[in-house]
Amino acid sequence: MSENGNLFVFYNPSAGGYYKNELQPIIEKWQSDHNWKVTTHVTEKYDDYSEVLKEQPLDSFDFIAASGGDGTVSLVMEAIHKLRLSLPLLIIPTGTGNLAAKNFNIPLAPLKSLDLLIENSEIGSVDLMKVNGSYRMLNAGVGFNSRLMRDTTQDVKKRYGFLAYFLKVGEALKRTSQVNFLLKIDGEMTETIRGADVFVANAGLGLNMKPIKELLNPSDGVVSVFVTRPSSVSGLMGIIRKAIKGEKRGIDIIRRYEFRKHLEVYPDKVMLVQSDGDIIGTSPLKVELIPSAIQLVIPTRETAFPGFVSLKEYLAKLVNTST
Repeated sequence: MSENGNLFVFYNPSAGGYYKNELQPIIEKWQSDHNWKVTTHVTEKYDDYSEVLKEQPLDSFDFIAASGGDGTVSLVMEAIHKLRLSLPLLIIPTGTGNLAAKNFNIPLAPLKSLDLLIENSEIGSVDLMKVNGSYRMLNAGVGFNSRLMRDTTQDVKKRYGFLAYFLKVGEALKRTSQVNFLLKIDGEMTETIRGADVFVANAGLGLNMKPIKELLNPSDGVVSVFVTRPSSVSGLMGIIRKAIKGEKRGIDIIRRYEFRKHLEVYPDKVMLVQSDGDIIGTSPLKVELIPSAIQLVIPTRETAFPGFVSLKEYLAKLVNTST
């Protein structure tokens, strides 16, 4: 450990959030106030984040940060996992949706998120999903949810923020019909089921909905799968909430499943696939669970997640390891 700390930041200046043009002076002020060393890499469109990290003196850093939207966060997580780094990830949300940050109650103001490296935070391992070849943390899906993500363009999100999703619900519903989904779960179970949406939830629901403690265990090695026929995006989240809590499901939810290794979803027609709010291709949807893939910095919770420790405990372990 350096005297106070050494941080490497991936900064995506093209992210569409409120703070995108103010981040550099914010980092410089925070760095000066807390006597930290901060190295910033301004990302470009075709950057290979793993190669960027390989060129850095990784042994000198204490944390890695991703400043941008959820796409930037996913790319940084992928690089950390590929290089098998133990450095914890800090999310500095400067995008439009910032679903990962909202899911873990990470402050949306950059100074406050940076302050998690100083106090009031905890650190622990989280599971990732490899979704059709892309590394993601929160969710994935095919059907209504992927249609909604497709219809909600970057221009609309930049103009309306999170409200953009709700503005596009009607269009997505009109274009979504029920199909037959063939599900293959952990290589042991195969089932065909009819519905309008398959939603895969790993560490949270996303879409700015309040986390559900029964679902939001980011390192339990279990992923939930919901087959539904929703009438709205808020209805979809409500359906899933009721299913998780064991409440009456009504006619909208059809089935809930869980998997621990692999999931494959084959609709009877080609459909879009989304993950963490981004369209990443077309069906089939293939998900691989990667347990305890990276370490994440999050605000202190009233009840810590299993395996998470306070920032103070984490730093003490580092000192003991280095002596």
